[in-house]
Amino acid sequence: LGSIMVAWRYYLEPDSRWIGAHFLALNGGCILAGWAAQKLLKVFSVRWILVLSCFLMTASLIGLGYAVPPMEMPWRLGCLFLGGIAAGALTSTLFYAIRPYYEENAAATINFAGVLFGLGCLFVTVIVGFANYAASPFWRIIPIAVFPLTYLFIYLPRKRPAYVAATVPPLKHAAQEFRSPAAVLFSLLLFFQFGSEWCLAGWLPIYLVRQLPASPDQAIFALALFFLSLLLGRLVAQF
Repeated sequence: LGSIMVAWRYYLEPDSRWIGAHFLALNGGCILAGWAAQKLLKVFSVRWILVLSCFLMTASLIGLGYAVPPMEMPWRLGCLFLGGIAAGALTSTLFYAIRPYYEENAAATINFAGVLFGLGCLFVTVIVGFANYAASPFWRIIPIAVFPLTYLFIYLPRKRPAYVAATVPPLKHAAQEFRSPAAVLFSLLLFFQFGSEWCLAGWLPIYLVRQLPASPDQAIFALALFFLSLLLGRLVAQF
């Protein structure tokens, strides 16, 4: 959202709480869908949930293209909530799809997924940066919708992955894992690492425009450098 906020000129918004509401809408939808996907995987195949997730993400991004300012903010919040639902369902389902690779080599699988995730963040930021020169605000978001739409057509004709054994452990069993100090410390590490990383990713461009002040294009470029640094760090760590 960092680059999109600049494309929407939210650095002119005096009340930062309204900006934070956009992150809340996206993350709220993601958490809700992550929980719902556990239930849906017992009924529907992985492939159909992936197709549905890509469809919802495409619809969300197209909606955001139309809901640009000066349209009322609730429309953008609704589209972001829908995008969060798509992202949450997609992420949860992909974790089941990559289970065989994770069981074979957990560390390499997680690191490679992190590299691909960082590459996607970098790529989208660069796209929004170039699209920021478009005359119409509509075209600053729409190019991103090409990617989930492409994957929708990739997943649609595939027969596999079909069904997976999506067993959800009871809450009591999950709580027992936290009796291990290593599990608690690792959870805290992930919490603060990703919390700090995404706080910077979300607010860095707006902060630069407001405080330096930098131009919107410079702020998006700085965000791209931020993602590039994270990506290179993960590649070095993997090596």
